[in-house]
Amino acid sequence: MNFMFQVSRDCRYLSTKVTFQVGTETFTCTGKTLLDPGYTTVMHWQAFGKNETVPTFTEGELANIQDVSCTRLFLFG
Repeated sequence: MNFMFQVSRDCRYLSTKVTFQVGTETFTCTGKTLLDPGYTTVMHWQAFGKNETVPTFTEGELANIQDVSCTRLFLFG
């Protein structure tokens, strides 16, 4: 199986990051869109999950917030 990985195409995806402000707080939203599954068609356990698209925004655009969730990140070190 390792040989198949070496001769297969790279897995390619588009990564998008949006940074926005609400009041004085800054938030980010990230997304991924698969462009070419490449080697993951052979090594399916490393396959890209689902597309996580981010809406298209223009700089300075005002957007309505429809849903909010909070995730706590713990860093140990």
